[in-house]
Amino acid sequence: MEKIKNKKDSNIVYKRKFSKEVAKKANFTVSDVEDVLRAIEEVFKENIQKGNQIKISGLGHLYATKIPERAGYDIYKKDKTTYPPTHKVTFRLSTNLRWCLRPDNMVEPEIVEDDVFEDADLDVEALHIEELHITDYDEDFNEQFED
Repeated sequence: MEKIKNKKDSNIVYKRKFSKEVAKKANFTVSDVEDVLRAIEEVFKENIQKGNQIKISGLGHLYATKIPERAGYDIYKKDKTTYPPTHKVTFRLSTNLRWCLRPDNMVEPEIVEDDVFEDADLDVEALHIEELHITDYDEDFNEQFED
């Protein structure tokens, strides 16, 4: 059993523990699983750099989007600022993985292969999850900072 360094780490599964769990379930060695994870990471990097999307049925959809230059407010300088264009990498879980967080998951929904990567109607408030970032560029929000 791995020792928990602090309470914040109690519900985090790090790479080593994840590798051990996968190795146990798949009857592989931990080093084999770690080799596979490194290979997956390399394939992800290569495809993201090329602009390719990765769709893995039952797991999710990995893709990069370009965020245009935008006006904003620097809370440290307390002044308007312009943020340069950048890229954001997103991993969107497949429907069946997002389903496991629903409080009303007594009956498993039918997963249709073509629908795996479509947006699901999830009630985010029912999931008790806070949204960590804004995924869409919001023109109205930035208009309030313009002269």
